[in-house]
Amino acid sequence: MVGSKHLSIGLVAIILLGAGFIGPWMISVLTVSGPGVSRATIETSVETIGYAGVGPTSVSLYWTESTDLTFTSYALRESATGETGPWTVIANIYDRTNTAYYTDDLAPGATEWWEIVYHNTTGSRETIPALQVMQPSVVSLTVSQPSSTSAQLTWDNKAVYGGLLSFASYQLIESANGGLDSVTTTITDVAQHDYTASDLTPSRTYAFYINTTDQCNSCVAGSPSTTSSNVVSIQTPGPLTSAIIAPSIPVEVGELASFTCAAGGGAPPYTYSWSFGDGTTGTGASLSHSYDTPGSTTLICTVTDTLETTAKDSTLVAVGLDPSITSFTASPVSLSAGEEVTLSVSASGGYGPLTYSYANLPAGCLSANATTISCTPTSSGNYRITVTVTDRSGESATSTLNIRVDPQRVLGLPQVTGLAVIFGAIIGVGGIVTFLVALTLSRKKRRQAP
Repeated sequence: MVGSKHLSIGLVAIILLGAGFIGPWMISVLTVSGPGVSRATIETSVETIGYAGVGPTSVSLYWTESTDLTFTSYALRESATGETGPWTVIANIYDRTNTAYYTDDLAPGATEWWEIVYHNTTGSRETIPALQVMQPSVVSLTVSQPSSTSAQLTWDNKAVYGGLLSFASYQLIESANGGLDSVTTTITDVAQHDYTASDLTPSRTYAFYINTTDQCNSCVAGSPSTTSSNVVSIQTPGPLTSAIIAPSIPVEVGELASFTCAAGGGAPPYTYSWSFGDGTTGTGASLSHSYDTPGSTTLICTVTDTLETTAKDSTLVAVGLDPSITSFTASPVSLSAGEEVTLSVSASGGYGPLTYSYANLPAGCLSANATTISCTPTSSGNYRITVTVTDRSGESATSTLNIRVDPQRVLGLPQVTGLAVIFGAIIGVGGIVTFLVALTLSRKKRRQAP
């Protein structure tokens, strides 16, 4: 009984094969099911489908060549739903040796299922399981700014090249301020994933994207498939500037002076570095510094932005000593009203030309902007005269001296003799007046006597 079952099933398979109902790929080995019972089963064949290359919108498929002598065609079917369909026939291929197919009308990032239906003169069967293919996304582009007038572009490429699918080129597309797109460069090396766009114009907005072109190796005209990356933008800054704000008056030795560096343009935030011209340095937008030596020195401020662009400004700083008075004299220091006196002052230090002014002068003397003045006092007394010396920055120094002015002398007589004569004259005049008064009174009395 076991042998007869085995024989009958085998005969059925031979009859079906001869009648053309099944293909030679469907014949399998006997299997045993149950104790003491053997039966023949018809199992699936070994035909498969796979892909050799895949891009964002394209795929290169291949499958097992049919060995059926009654082969008629391959039917390539696609499903966007799942491995059980529904299916759409993409192509019918009648050449048994043609076991590869390229298509480029797919959606980036989508999932597709593919199968081949083998047809012969009596029927058909499909590859099981179906092939699942996930389309890669388009190129992802990023941008950075190595300098104020350049853009560093970096991208990836998730495509897998092989079979009928090959790489053609990357094209970097650029536009400025919303203007027309233009091709900045074309790259044919699939492994190159970066490019620096240089010589950009300051103060503009630039947009970039990558066009990636793949192609079919043996298709008509290459059947190119081009996809565009995301768009990235940068703003090129205006020219970086640096400007020193320094005191408008000279800096005095040993005194703190305040300095400020103003930055503009470029790509903030900024950093500031100073060279004070005396061998010392500093950092910060605003700071104070004192100098130990008078003279003229060059102050430099360097501004650096986040793109490592630098801008410098420099200015001359005048460093001086405060003015001082080395001597202040009067000649003579004692004199009479009506006599000439000369005042002389000597000064040093200060910045720029010095000015002079005198105070508490006796009547008859006026202040003048001079190191020496001569005048004739018209009043007597003791005078404490002050001279003030001022430089261009407003720094000043003062000094004082004392002079004595005696009353004016009588001409031709020594001073003491002249006083005696004056007092004698006063006494003499008083005596005469007294005599005349007495004489008058005497005459009146005589007239009144009987």
